[in-house]
Amino acid sequence: MNAALNYFSSRLAGYSSNVYTVQASGKTSSLVANDQIVLSLPSSAIIDARSLRIGFNLSIASTVAARAPANLEKLFARVECLVGGQSVSATNNSHGLLVAVKERVHGSEAGIASHPDIVRAVGDFSTVPIGATAAEPSVGTDAASGSAVYTTASVPYVVELTNTFLSSCEPRFIDSSLLNQIQIRITLASNSVLSVSTNNTVPSGGVYAAVKNPVEFDSIVAGQSATYQIDNLTASITAISFSSSEYDTLLASQLSEAGFLSVPFRNFLTYRQTHTGSSKFQLSTRSLDKVYFAFLYGGATEQGTTTRPTLKNSTVQNSPNVVPGYLVADTLQASKFGAGREKYRGSWETFGLPSTQFQAQLSINNSFTPQGPVGPSQLGSITELATGVALPASTTQLARLTTDFVSCFSFALPGSSDYRVASGIDFRGQNSACQLLTTGTFDIGTTPAWDSFIVCEMCSEMRISVGRSVSIIM
Repeated sequence: MNAALNYFSSRLAGYSSNVYTVQASGKTSSLVANDQIVLSLPSSAIIDARSLRIGFNLSIASTVAARAPANLEKLFARVECLVGGQSVSATNNSHGLLVAVKERVHGSEAGIASHPDIVRAVGDFSTVPIGATAAEPSVGTDAASGSAVYTTASVPYVVELTNTFLSSCEPRFIDSSLLNQIQIRITLASNSVLSVSTNNTVPSGGVYAAVKNPVEFDSIVAGQSATYQIDNLTASITAISFSSSEYDTLLASQLSEAGFLSVPFRNFLTYRQTHTGSSKFQLSTRSLDKVYFAFLYGGATEQGTTTRPTLKNSTVQNSPNVVPGYLVADTLQASKFGAGREKYRGSWETFGLPSTQFQAQLSINNSFTPQGPVGPSQLGSITELATGVALPASTTQLARLTTDFVSCFSFALPGSSDYRVASGIDFRGQNSACQLLTTGTFDIGTTPAWDSFIVCEMCSEMRISVGRSVSIIM
């Protein structure tokens, strides 16, 4: 540490932190699909933007077996950050799909209080599936003995918001006294994020039984559906303080010299449309950093007709005519399975390969990347380079192509996202004509049945001026 930094750090004395309750406006129980939740963050405090946690009970009602997605953040269709009533981030009505896209590339680090991502209710060798009854309970239970793990008044599940202003802003510590009221407004997703089935039996011998198909929810029933309800919602956030006034002095000095405080953050725009060889989109931004794209089977919208899960380590090619996301009859040996390898993939979040002759490239103002169309394997390598993350080794290539096929192109300096540096394509003041182009005949008869889902990741900036004035540079 250099002498100047050491001097100032020694003067930032009396550091302390505490966890505070975040107030929720409106009802905190009996929340159902499409309801809104508004959380008001503490005022006049230095808040840790990464520390917001939302806890709740979740219950599901259905006449058949039903199951919620493994990551309960997918229950949120829209997440907005408001400062004095002004929206900070771009409008994104597909937050759950955005979370699913980023998961396929970057993985998911769910905490201990997250919704279980496993299939078995009682250990790896259990023959009892989670959600075996007509409704997944709001409290955890041992299906073998029936003993309750949580009481009804407890909050079993805790969710961390990702891909939002709070999860990406730098610095992560924000002095809320410089801003008008900061609120997080969450719109709940429709009931279509749930999975339903009439057959969730497990073969004798459990998950490691040889030459068995240990898949829950392996059949569906038309016309059936499920609903969910959130109760006992609570939220918390960490705030810090200093006993000295040095921090306030530094902020005042920055405001005086520059005229504003800069808070860069990651911003996302999403586009979903029927794909017929090309998908067009436009945007205006100072820095387009990355473009993610994936394909969703257009028929995968109804719970009771097309929502099915899949195994992570699938070795059977799924026919799009069946419904992607569902593992057809499998004969994997016991040695092929590892603990926790079974994953739920409702078809609403199943990203499949639409054609066996598939190739793709992106056109931006008639400039192509890559220069020629490339196939799935090359797209996988380009995605690894673009994100700096190796695609999960536990996922087979075939499984990736049938349930996890997400690709990414990068236009920013490597590592720039870590420092919120605006080094991507600048579209301000010009027309941005973008197209996702594909070749190959899609495998669904003559009627287009695949939707493209495109995510544009941008580096935006919030500028805080004197008098709690805020301006957003997209």
